[in-house]
Amino acid sequence: MLGTATESRQRVMQVAVGMKHGLLLTDAGIAFSWGDNRYGQLGRRPCLKQELNQPFPVLDLLGVEVTQVACGNHHCLALASPGVVWAWGRNKEGEVGCGDFRDKVAPTKVCHARRRSKGEQLGSAPGKQIIFVSAGGTNSVAAAIDSTVWQWGTINKRYPGEQDRFAAKNRPHAVPRAEALISQRGGGKEVEVSMSSCGCQVLDDPAKEERIQDLVVSIREMKARVAEERAELTQDKTLGAGESSGHGSLKDLQEDIAKVESDDLILQQEIDALEKQEKSLEEQQASTRRQRNSLSQQGHMLEYTKDELELKLVDAKKGTVERKRLEDRLAEVMGFVLANASIKANLATTMESLSEEQHRIHELLRAKKRAREDKTRRLETLRLLESTASQSNGALDRHLGFLKDTSDRMQRHFAGREAEKELIPAMKQLEQDENFLLSVEQSIRDMDRRASADKQAPERSQCIRDLLQDFVNLRRSWNSMTRSRWQVEDADVSSFFGSSEPKP
Repeated sequence: MLGTATESRQRVMQVAVGMKHGLLLTDAGIAFSWGDNRYGQLGRRPCLKQELNQPFPVLDLLGVEVTQVACGNHHCLALASPGVVWAWGRNKEGEVGCGDFRDKVAPTKVCHARRRSKGEQLGSAPGKQIIFVSAGGTNSVAAAIDSTVWQWGTINKRYPGEQDRFAAKNRPHAVPRAEALISQRGGGKEVEVSMSSCGCQVLDDPAKEERIQDLVVSIREMKARVAEERAELTQDKTLGAGESSGHGSLKDLQEDIAKVESDDLILQQEIDALEKQEKSLEEQQASTRRQRNSLSQQGHMLEYTKDELELKLVDAKKGTVERKRLEDRLAEVMGFVLANASIKANLATTMESLSEEQHRIHELLRAKKRAREDKTRRLETLRLLESTASQSNGALDRHLGFLKDTSDRMQRHFAGREAEKELIPAMKQLEQDENFLLSVEQSIRDMDRRASADKQAPERSQCIRDLLQDFVNLRRSWNSMTRSRWQVEDADVSSFFGSSEPKP
């Protein structure tokens, strides 16, 4: 547990150590430092080679809430709420990120490079807040909430076909997402850092890289399966909506009408209440005006009385009882005058407040009335649509019923019959079939005439008419083929010499 002048007990949440100094962070958001301070890495003066071994708060950061700390060889980083970065200490390689190469003995803002300006603090832009910081020997790295990685200080890039090149960056710059970076870790070991839109991963083991590649493939396959399932669900919903669109749309209209009627009723109640308030305000204003007029008349009388008393007081002799009486009377009248003026001022204030409230109520009432007019027009439109939809659904039901009845009638007439084996019965049967088909065509024409007279769903009636006519034509073609076969058999004289029978 640590303590300060304001916090008696604090729990240590994080510890970071550099080459000869250290930082710790408490649950109160306060950073403490201790150790070597020759480069100002403790964030305070004096810059002594050895400071006390006891941790001491970084005073310049007491005004912010620190959420994370990190240490390099001789420099420090602090991530403060709401996602901005502070740095101090050794800055020979630009690891502080303040735009120069001078050591900093106090926390300094890590800023972006900007022309003709000092730049803005890293993480201060909306949607660019920093969520993690890390420090190497002479470099620093920060990760933003939008998956951008920033780096500054000594940067070692490996370029294909070239020797390693070092670059000192004293301002943060973004790491290309598809670029592989080489960074130094403890013991001089080189590790590769793979950057992507999802974050970064240290690939210090070839097996780990293979596992990541397998994971990427699995995620892509899973995304493909999810996309297929979503497409199937969307198709099922579309089919379901198409099957129930006839009665569903009418039901939706009825629900909309009920909702609009409810809203209209609520608006009417609100309008009634506002009209009552407006009427009450008008009555209050009228009463206030009457009071003001009465007070004005009373004030004129008091002023007249005061003037008379002042004139009499001039003529009265000093020290007499009459003068004393006039002075007392004048003082009393002056009190009435002041009270009258005060009451009139209060009434004027009340009148102004009533006028403002009346104006507000009037504007609100106008808005409510306009809204109710809109609701009324919408209600009329919905009712018209409901009537049209009901008629359309009725026409659709009649057409579908006619289609079903006619198809059932044709099925009953032609189904389950045995073919005639003699010519004359077969011809009679074909003649009956033709008469039946003619009656079906007549019923189709009657249905078409009724639909034309009602002017309802002409496309549906035409579709059903064409469908039934196709059934009739198909059956008529079959009967024509049967008649042709019987005629061929009847013209064949070999039937007189054999026992073969036609098979229609």
